[in-house]
Amino acid sequence: MVQKKNILHITNSNALSLYLISIAKLYDKDKYNLIIGCFDAPGPLNDELTKLNISNFNIPVTSNYQYLFRFLKLYRLLKKNKIDILHLHTFYPSLFGVLAGKLAKTKKIIVTRHHADYHILKNKKIHSFFDAWAANHCTSVIAVSEWTKKVMVEQEHVKETKIRVILNGIIPLALKETKNKDWIRKEFNISSDSLVFTCVSRLFPEKNLELVLQLVSLIKKENKNITLLICGDGLNGAYHKKLIGLCKTENIQENVLFLGFRNDVGDILKNSDAFLHPSLGESFGFAVLEAMSLGVPIFASNIPSVHEIAGKDIAYIFDPHSIADLYEKYKQWVNDPAAAKERIRKGIERYNDQFTFKKMISKYEEVYGF
Repeated sequence: MVQKKNILHITNSNALSLYLISIAKLYDKDKYNLIIGCFDAPGPLNDELTKLNISNFNIPVTSNYQYLFRFLKLYRLLKKNKIDILHLHTFYPSLFGVLAGKLAKTKKIIVTRHHADYHILKNKKIHSFFDAWAANHCTSVIAVSEWTKKVMVEQEHVKETKIRVILNGIIPLALKETKNKDWIRKEFNISSDSLVFTCVSRLFPEKNLELVLQLVSLIKKENKNITLLICGDGLNGAYHKKLIGLCKTENIQENVLFLGFRNDVGDILKNSDAFLHPSLGESFGFAVLEAMSLGVPIFASNIPSVHEIAGKDIAYIFDPHSIADLYEKYKQWVNDPAAAKERIRKGIERYNDQFTFKKMISKYEEVYGF
C-alpha cells in the first residue's frame, strides 16, 4: 500500500473561501492527508473545515511585519506534521511560506498565483519583486491563466519552465428550486416587465462599474424598465460614494441596488436576464465562469482572462472604456435571441469540458508529482 502524502494549504484569510472548501471536499483521500491553515484568527473558514473533518490551524497576523516572526511558527508546523507538499496561496503566505518551506526542507513547495499584474499596475515594486522571488524559489508555480503566466515571464522574469497553467475550476453554485424569476422580483421589489442585470464585484475602481451604470441610464432613456443588482463585499467607501453620486446624476437611483455580500449569488445570477462584467483587469474572473456554468448571458470586458474563460463566441465582449461598444453589444443581444441561446449552450458545454473542480484538482496532483 502506497503511503499517503501530507499536504498543507496556506492562505492569508479565514474568510469562507469556496475555493479551499471545494479542495477540502474533493481531494483524493486515498493519496493525501490534508491540512489547511491561514495567517489569521479563527473564523468562518475554520468552522466549515471542522465540519468537514479537515485538520486546520491559524497563525494570527495583525500587521505585515508580524510575518517576519510568524513564519517560524509555520516552519515548526511543517516539521511537526512532516509535510511533503506545501501549497501556498496569495502574496504573504507565498513569500513567507517559501522561506519556511526552504528552512524545513519540505519536498515540494507549490505557489498558486491567483493575481496577474495587480502589483505592477499599482506600482508596488517591492511586491512585484517578491512575487518573482517566491515564484523562482519554489518547486513549481501554478498560474491560473495564460495571461498570468505571460505577466510572470515577461515582466517578472520568472523561469517559464517553473510555470504550469491550470485554469481555475468551480463546483456549481448551490441553487434552491424555490428561487425562480418570481422570487427575484419579489425579493428586490422589481416590476414584472423589468430587465434584471447582475454584477458580481467588489466595489473597487478597477472593477469599472461606472460603465454599467451608464448602460442602465441609456436603457432607461429608451423608456424600458431596468434593474441592476450589484452583489459583492470588499467595499471601498470612496468608490461606493462615487457610484451613488453617478446614480443620482443619471437619475437611476431606483434602478440600481447595492446588495453587498450575498450567500445566494447563484440564485440571483440564474434568475437574472444577463450578467455584466466591466472589469479593467482580472487574473482569472470567477464570476464570469459562474455565470457561464449557470447558462446566463454574459457581457464582459475585452481582457485576456475573459477570452480564456468564455471567448467571443460565448460572451458579448466589449471595450471596457467604451459605453458605445457595450450598448451596441446589448442591442445585438436584444435583437437576436436565437444567437443568444446558442452562446448559452456553448458556455455550458465549455464549462463541463474544461472548468469542473475535479479536473482542476487532478491537474494539481500532476504538479505534486507523487
